[in-house]
Amino acid sequence: MGTAVAQWLRCCALRPNRSFSFPLGKFATVFQTEIYAILQCAYENIRRAYKSRRILIFSDSQAALKAFSGPKVTSGMVAECLDALSALASLNKVTLVRELGHRGISGNEEADKLARQVSAMLLLGPEPALGIPNCLVREAIKN
Repeated sequence: MGTAVAQWLRCCALRPNRSFSFPLGKFATVFQTEIYAILQCAYENIRRAYKSRRILIFSDSQAALKAFSGPKVTSGMVAECLDALSALASLNKVTLVRELGHRGISGNEEADKLARQVSAMLLLGPEPALGIPNCLVREAIKN
């Protein structure tokens, strides 16, 4: 598996868009990176101490967005993200928006560009950065 990347894009509270990227190592799945991106967006808005704002968080990951509305949470990171989003939503109007990927949308194109750039960067710190998901464990056992 290649280097995984998390980025958050168009995480806005009626301000200009901000983009960040983080190398997450070779074991992170696309799902983990998408959840991590939303989590970091929520934390950034909490850090900024926004109150009574309309906050839009855009993601092109249908799987990540569905994980928040499922009947059961089986991922610690999804649970942490839900907690952060709830804390943010207790003081603001928070909306998660699905943005279709690979459709020429400028924010999404910027996120893809950041992902390509950061995929060449080394993770500073121990691997795995986000834990090893069960699907990778099962695949390794099979192989």
